[in-house]
Amino acid sequence: MRAWRNNLRTGIGRIAVAIGSNRINFLILVLWLALVAASPARADARPWTLDRYQHSTWTTRDGAPVGVTSLTQTNDGFIWIGSSEGLFRFDGLRFQHIENIGSVALPKLPLMTVFAGADGGLWLGYSHGPIFEIKGDTVAHVSSEEHGPVSTINSQFVDSPQGGIWAAVSPGVMTFDGKEWIIPDAGFQDLLNQKTENVTRVLVDRNGNVWTGTGEKLLYRPAHSTQFMTLAPSEQKGQISDIVQSRDGSVWICYTESGIERWDTRTQTPIRSDAGALSQLRARFLAFDRQGNAWVSTQKNGIAQVPEAYLNDGNGVASGTLAVGKFDSSNGLSADAAGTLLVDREDNLWVGTSHGIDRFSRSNFARSPFPENGGTYALAAGKDGSVWAGMQLQATVKLKDGHLSTSIPGTVPAIFVDRDGNTYLSRINPDDSFDLWAINDANTKLLVHSKTPWNAMSAIVKDSHGVIWGLSELSNNGRGNLFSLHGDQWAMLEVPKVKRPPSSLYADDSGRVWYGYLRGRNNDDLVGVIDGGKASLLGAEQGVTIGSIGAFMSDGRRLWVGGSEGLGFMDGMRMHAARLSQESLGQITGIVFASNDDMWIHAMSGVYRVPAKDVIRSENDPSHVLPLTKFDGLDGLPGPPDIHWAHPTVVKSTDGRLWFATINGVVWLDPTQLISNPVPPSISITKVLADDVAYGPHDSLTFPALTHNIDIEFSVLSFSTPERVDAKVRLLGVDADWQSIGSRREISYSNLAPGKHQIDIEALNSDGVRSQEDTRLVFYIKPAYYQTLWFKALCLLTILAALWLAVALRLRQASRRLRISLEAKHKERESIARELHDTLLQGMQGLLMQMEFWAQRTDLAPQQRDAATAIEEKMRDVLIDGRDKIRLLRQDDKRDLDLVSELLTVGQGASAISPSLFSLRVEGEPLPVCQEARIEIFAIAREAILNAYRHADAGHVVVTITYEASALKVAVSDDGVGIDKELMEARQRAGHWGISGMHERAEKINAHLQIDASSQGTTIRLTIPKREAYLSHSGANWSRLPWWRQQTPRRHKTDKASA
Repeated sequence: MRAWRNNLRTGIGRIAVAIGSNRINFLILVLWLALVAASPARADARPWTLDRYQHSTWTTRDGAPVGVTSLTQTNDGFIWIGSSEGLFRFDGLRFQHIENIGSVALPKLPLMTVFAGADGGLWLGYSHGPIFEIKGDTVAHVSSEEHGPVSTINSQFVDSPQGGIWAAVSPGVMTFDGKEWIIPDAGFQDLLNQKTENVTRVLVDRNGNVWTGTGEKLLYRPAHSTQFMTLAPSEQKGQISDIVQSRDGSVWICYTESGIERWDTRTQTPIRSDAGALSQLRARFLAFDRQGNAWVSTQKNGIAQVPEAYLNDGNGVASGTLAVGKFDSSNGLSADAAGTLLVDREDNLWVGTSHGIDRFSRSNFARSPFPENGGTYALAAGKDGSVWAGMQLQATVKLKDGHLSTSIPGTVPAIFVDRDGNTYLSRINPDDSFDLWAINDANTKLLVHSKTPWNAMSAIVKDSHGVIWGLSELSNNGRGNLFSLHGDQWAMLEVPKVKRPPSSLYADDSGRVWYGYLRGRNNDDLVGVIDGGKASLLGAEQGVTIGSIGAFMSDGRRLWVGGSEGLGFMDGMRMHAARLSQESLGQITGIVFASNDDMWIHAMSGVYRVPAKDVIRSENDPSHVLPLTKFDGLDGLPGPPDIHWAHPTVVKSTDGRLWFATINGVVWLDPTQLISNPVPPSISITKVLADDVAYGPHDSLTFPALTHNIDIEFSVLSFSTPERVDAKVRLLGVDADWQSIGSRREISYSNLAPGKHQIDIEALNSDGVRSQEDTRLVFYIKPAYYQTLWFKALCLLTILAALWLAVALRLRQASRRLRISLEAKHKERESIARELHDTLLQGMQGLLMQMEFWAQRTDLAPQQRDAATAIEEKMRDVLIDGRDKIRLLRQDDKRDLDLVSELLTVGQGASAISPSLFSLRVEGEPLPVCQEARIEIFAIAREAILNAYRHADAGHVVVTITYEASALKVAVSDDGVGIDKELMEARQRAGHWGISGMHERAEKINAHLQIDASSQGTTIRLTIPKREAYLSHSGANWSRLPWWRQQTPRRHKTDKASA
């Protein structure tokens, strides 16, 4: 094929030169040649015979019903089964017995017919019983003997192109327009023999013509007419069992006691025409698939299949097995009594039998006529379109034009066909001798007969120089395993010594012979090459790292090599390992290139296809990843290859088919007719359980509070290869991405939070086609009272209140400890005051009295008297000042001192001996101040006032007391010379501790002291938090009252001044 394309390109090039610049003519010629080249492929398309179908069966062991009477498929994808046990539904994996539709119980009668209407309705006809129309989960219509027609054992329902339903029922043919049943032709009954005839089948063809059959007649009503007519009597015998239309418009009539007849509808009145291979088949039911093939069910002999190509061949039945394929219980059919037929939307053929149901699906691999018990197979493709199979347990067989012929008997481990069409076979004889035979159209010739063990060749090739090479798996004392044929003797070739036998052999077009080895104990991989009679080995240094070598094949550009650890190609004498989309294929035993240059790989794990464009790209860029499409048992591959012999396990015949040898026989594949399923899978949720309580999947789902477990069952409706259908789920808000669950059809969730949830389901069929719409299940879980928002808010408020109380208690304890500490300090100060009063002041009072007495002496000089009087006054001042200090140390809350009055007294006293003015202001409503704070505040303010009079040289000193809800503020300001900056930073001057003492006192009551000084004056501000400053009316801190009981003080101003 590749050479033909090259010749075509060369011819077109020459024609193009002859045509010259006339590009239009050139394009027309190219298009014409393309059409000519393509048309034979379409005309010679290989028919889909029965051997190209895979068969599956379901019986009672799988849950299938017995006595299947009818099959249909609804728009949602489910297959519905009518049977003697009633109604069943099938999703490809599970059968479900349907006994109720909503609240309506279905009859306990044999269900004779099920039909899926175009509008999505499902029609049921029970044996001599009612007729049901089901839409969704409800019964839309019921017809019984009291209300409309009844069903019979032969009832049938069909859609009309004009809308509505036509039915073969009792008493005859009737139509249903959605509301009522109508008799379409009042004279219909006059055409029947009322005693012996009843309507068995009805068909409305694509043109709107109505066909109906009885026990004796075939009746016909044209689309433009309202009356039936009787067509010409038939030579066939028996009751009309089925009426169907094929895709070419022909109408086919099945008779129970004879064959099938065909009617041509292209004339005004239908006429009989040749039924081809179907004419002699006695059929119970008939169906046509989308390939145009006819399927026939019989009463006792299973089913038959006739490809469309043989429908017009009147000699097809008599001429051989190609025309009609038969399949019965001996082949695996569930029963020989086959009945109803169904072609589903994916073009699978379903058969209902007395024991179950069967499915026939087109397969990529087809069983070959070669014996299945041949053991190990050696394959070779002849130049005349034949395929050879040498076998371990059978004689060598040649397959040509569908016929098998036996050639050389005995075990043949190796077979090879050269460029001239000569076939070479290596045979092991019963007496353990070994032969090499050459076969062509002229004769069969023995080339070599040997009793030497190592002359048992397990692989044979012939190079481009005409030399025959053989590979033996037995070693000649370690000297080698490769031989070339010289005359009638095998000559051993001296090759580098390797302590393991070669595993494969190949001759390329350049005259080189390649051979590979099994992987060594040290994981060393080897490829050998014979070029010009000289053998050499290639190993890891040359890139050979693909394990045990099992196959060689050239694509015309590169030599590809398959091993147990991967795939590679040769670039000169160096191997490049190819990158594969699948990690491990297992041992590769064969490589072949199809007519379109796609690479096919036969490995232990299956068969793989690599597109030609990716092969070329990988040869140019070894880093390119080769995409692999896998074919395995689900595609009809019966098993893995046998690796006992060194021959390739896949060959290509001249018709383009690929032949694969497996341990269970030989199969073939046509690369031009690969199966694909373009039909997107549909998804249906079938069951929802919440804590084992069932809910309808279409209900408005609301689950009770504290629902812990939710179980969902669903069906993915794709029937061609349901085992490969991949389902994915996603719970919004929980799953970040889709979660693959493979072939599982149940999902469970536990301990979901209350609220609204949404579960999405999607699926991909065997060819990766995604479902058109994601199926969604939305449900709501009611919250328990403690899961509600109001309860959580209440809990939060409770926690906040508890925290507030804990903080308040903590602050209360801290304040109490502070009060206790201050009281202890106050007691200590009282003790100190008593000691000072009893010692220092009493001593000072004694000294003062002595000084007064000494100053009154008459013998003192005037100057001495004046000095004594001055000392006496100074001592009196110190005594007075000491008493004031002791009085302050002994202050307590029982004396009920007023902070404003005390500070006013201090200021007035200081201003009495100074020219500076003093004033005091009060802002806000005065509040009671706790004792501890009042003592420290008074001491700080008194120090600030006295310092202003002593050091500031101020003209005016002002004290401001401000009562606020959040704090008590006291400020002492003057307009004097200010305070030196270094003194403020040091907080003291040598021998003085006034500023430092003020800071220490402020820290005792958690107050903030701020001193602002400049050349225009100084301001000392003291801020005491409310918790440390105020007392409540009951004696507790005012700040600890609830906020709604706290009163913001009213602000006012009071000035008291004295010069």
